[in-house]
Amino acid sequence: NHFNAPHKEALHWLLPNKIQIASGSGTFRIFNQEEILTGPQVLKIFKPDSLEYYFVSFRKATGFDSRLSQEVTNGVSIHIWNENPARQTLLIDATPQTTDTPDQILSDGISFKDQLNGIEIKQVSHDTNSATVEVTGATAIPRVEIRGNHVDGNGQSLKLPNHTVSINSPTSGYSGSSAQSPNFLLTNLLPGTYRVGATPIPGYDLYYSLCSGCSYHFYYLPGNSFEYGISPADGFLDISFKYVPEGTPLPTTLPKFYLID
Repeated sequence: NHFNAPHKEALHWLLPNKIQIASGSGTFRIFNQEEILTGPQVLKIFKPDSLEYYFVSFRKATGFDSRLSQEVTNGVSIHIWNENPARQTLLIDATPQTTDTPDQILSDGISFKDQLNGIEIKQVSHDTNSATVEVTGATAIPRVEIRGNHVDGNGQSLKLPNHTVSINSPTSGYSGSSAQSPNFLLTNLLPGTYRVGATPIPGYDLYYSLCSGCSYHFYYLPGNSFEYGISPADGFLDISFKYVPEGTPLPTTLPKFYLID
């Protein structure tokens, strides 16, 4: 079967234009996960109390999912996830007032209510390709920032001209850069995954990168770049790129993944 919506986002299998963010009340049409159609395939709603997200998606019995039952394809499913690949996704019971099993989808005219956050998700209608939902009480996702510096092997600042830090997000499609040195700052960013790269410095090798505020951290993508995760709970990434003189022996092994939160 196809992976669920948050798993696809974790793997960067969903293009940014396939993820619709509900930053306020409104009516949204969500297309199925199994086919490449025009329009969003996931509706994402910020969950303020836990700094997580609701992922609303729709399934169709076709292709790999041809054996899906009507209990799955007659309405939208709602998952909770905090965008950390090391964290499990949760499939919620969208209609807890009933005792039917399985009962994870919304039916037409039925609402899921998050009383604590004042969020309501109501399925208005559906067909074989999509579902239409009405959302009330959604709020904007808090913005975050990436900041940091460049230091030498002794922890002293490295201030060099034309030294740039660039970022891009496979989650949102955003890209940007900062030429500030030795300290850099990028603001007003959506939470999510960011690939952060530093311009190579002549005469130096990048030893490693330290990060505080990271949800997760992958070491060494191609070139002088790293991949980090940032969530609303963190609010920021604070990154230090550490350089040593070219030719300095580097560790033969570096951790490929570690969990910060």
